[in-house]
Amino acid sequence: MASLVDLRMFEDKRVYGAFFVGVLTFAAMSGNAILLPFYLEMIQGMTPQIAGSIFLVYSLTRVVTSPFAGRMAESVPRARFQVCAALLMGMGAFIFFGFMLQIPGNRYVIIFLLLWGLSVGLLLPSNNHLIMRHAHENKQGAFSSLYNVFNNLGWAIGACLSESIFSHYVSYGIRGVAHSGVSPKLVIEGFHYTYIFLGVLLLVAFIPSAILLRWIRSHPGLFRG
Repeated sequence: MASLVDLRMFEDKRVYGAFFVGVLTFAAMSGNAILLPFYLEMIQGMTPQIAGSIFLVYSLTRVVTSPFAGRMAESVPRARFQVCAALLMGMGAFIFFGFMLQIPGNRYVIIFLLLWGLSVGLLLPSNNHLIMRHAHENKQGAFSSLYNVFNNLGWAIGACLSESIFSHYVSYGIRGVAHSGVSPKLVIEGFHYTYIFLGVLLLVAFIPSAILLRWIRSHPGLFRG
């Protein structure tokens, strides 16, 4: 009986790193997508309309960055370097924002969204290039679908972990805190540690990516295209 997934797609062990990066990146994206609207409304006092408009900073930055990142990721070493740079930038953005949460105003929110949008716009096209490069010619559709499955898994993991960490500090959880009367200081603490955790996720993705980049640079003859 044939297996649901052709395991020969995983013969090249280098593909594991790109899948791993995708899962953790989408986990961070999911966590931010859940946390930030509540932070903007509960702590910064924004209306849902204004909070939604602030998110355009992230979306527009990503839209502008992605095409250039895709064209630059024309070789394995360059694509791997872009992945490492993007992960490092994203990690810095989350940790930076985690310590700026208590400051009123939207200045640091915009800086964070610019950095995070630039990071995602640089990372995803580069990581997609690394994934599809290792796909067999007649298995590219299946490979792309499997990659999307892993990304969706990362999205679900990020949502669950972010809610769990926040709920550890604020027992009502993200959705219930608006009506619980919990002090803003405690709520900010929950946001702080959750954003630090998301930054650590990107660090976990960065370390093996940096090791692999160093290995690639020490074997330039293996990666000419």
